[in-house]
Amino acid sequence: MRESFDPAATRRIEGPSGRLLGCVTLRHHPGHTEIANLYLEPDCQGRGLGRAVMAALLSERPGLPVLLEVLKESPALRFYARLGFVPEREQAFDWLLRLPPRA
Repeated sequence: MRESFDPAATRRIEGPSGRLLGCVTLRHHPGHTEIANLYLEPDCQGRGLGRAVMAALLSERPGLPVLLEVLKESPALRFYARLGFVPEREQAFDWLLRLPPRA
């Protein structure tokens, strides 16, 4: 996980008052976009904020696939599946998920 943390690519997720609600890492690569470390405060989960954040990120490069890793037992698997992510490869502790390019 330490190697996936990239301060330069990490974005703050703030509420209207400036309260820090979470963060996410977004990296643009030549052939795909990578999303990592989407974290939201527990009181912000289940309210549509994660979906809104993902919609904003996915709109930046809609013609390219998006890759992300998620732990095998994470409840976030259901969240990403609802967004259209599919398993690309099983790894030792997590899944590499892929969202096909959107037009």
